[in-house]
Amino acid sequence: MNNKINKKILAVGLFLFMILVILSVIYWQNSTKHQAKLLTEAIVQKDYAAFHKVTPSFNDGTKLNKETFLVFAESIPKKDKEAEIKKRVNNDSLFEKKKGKSWFAPTKFMPYPRYFGFENEETSQVTFSIGKHLLSGKGKRVGPLIGGDYPIDYTVSSPIYGKMQQTQQTDLRKENQTVTLDEKEAFIASKNFQEKLLNQVVSYYIAMNQGLQNDLDFSGVTQAQEETKASLQQTFDELRPYIESVEQTFQKFVMNSESLKIEGSSQPQAVFDIYTDVALSLKANNKGKRAEEITNASHNAIVTMEFDQETKKWLIYSIDFETYTQQPDDWAHTNEVTLPEINQARWYKDGRKQGNI
Repeated sequence: MNNKINKKILAVGLFLFMILVILSVIYWQNSTKHQAKLLTEAIVQKDYAAFHKVTPSFNDGTKLNKETFLVFAESIPKKDKEAEIKKRVNNDSLFEKKKGKSWFAPTKFMPYPRYFGFENEETSQVTFSIGKHLLSGKGKRVGPLIGGDYPIDYTVSSPIYGKMQQTQQTDLRKENQTVTLDEKEAFIASKNFQEKLLNQVVSYYIAMNQGLQNDLDFSGVTQAQEETKASLQQTFDELRPYIESVEQTFQKFVMNSESLKIEGSSQPQAVFDIYTDVALSLKANNKGKRAEEITNASHNAIVTMEFDQETKKWLIYSIDFETYTQQPDDWAHTNEVTLPEINQARWYKDGRKQGNI
C-alpha cells in the first residue's frame, strides 16, 4: 500500500516539476531579456519577420514596415555592431518595453516614432533618402523612423536655381530634428549651380563668335537678355561702316566661386568675377591711310546674370571689363572651363570668312 502511495506521490511530484520547468521556459522565452536577445539577432541578421514578432509597430500604433526596419538596421556602424544594437535595444528613450499582461504574453519592444523635418522655399520640390532607401512622409516631414543617427540625403529641385543634393547627418535618437535651408546661400555654394552660370557665359561667347562669322548677325545669341543682345547688335551695326575686320579668340574661363552673390528675390541677379583669355581686335578705316588696329585684351570682368521668368533661364545682363586686375591663381575656390581648342572667329568687310568655331 505504501509503495503505491509513494509511486503516486512521485508521479505527481514529477508532473509538477515538469509543469514548473515548462512554465519557467515559457517565462524565460517571454521575458524582457530574452525578447531583447531575439530583437538584437533579428536586427543583426536584417530579418524583418523575426523583428516584427518582437516589434509589431511603433509605440503609438503606427505601422512599422520592412523599409523602415532596413533603414534602421543598415544605419548602425559595422564596428562592434552587435554590442551597439544591444545598447540601443535596451535604451528606454528609443524603445518602450511593453510587458505582457500574463506569463504567456511576451514583452514587446515598441520604438518611439522619430521625424525629420525640412523647411525651405515653397516653390521647390524636395526628395529624401537614406542610402538606397527613398523616404516617405507628409509635406516636408519624413518618417516615422526608429531612433538612430542617419545620414539623410536630400535633393532640392528649384525652378530658379536647378538641382542640388546635400547630406544631413541627423541624430534622431532622443528627439525629432528639423533643418531650415537657406536656399539662396546653399545654391551659391553649389558647384553645379556655379557651373551652370559659367557655362552660360561660355555659350554666350561661342554664339557671339558664330554671329561674327555670320556677317555680324547676332540674332542667334540666346544666352543674353533681349536688351543686352540688342545692344551688342547695335554696337556692331554702328561700327560696320568704319571697320575692315574683326577678330575674337578665347579658350579659357575661370569663375571666382567666392565672389558669387545673389541679389533680389522676385527677379534675382547673380553677380560674380571671371578671368578669361578673350581677345578682341578690330581694324578701323583711317581716311585712306593704313588701317588702325584696335585691341581689347582685358582679362577680368564682373558678370551680372538675371533669371528670366518666361524662359526659366539665367540670362546675361552685362559683362563689365572695367574692373581691377585679378589672377585666378590667387582665388581659393574656382570653377573653370577650358575648351579643347581655341575658338576663333574673323569678319572681313569684303565678305571673306575665316575662323574656327
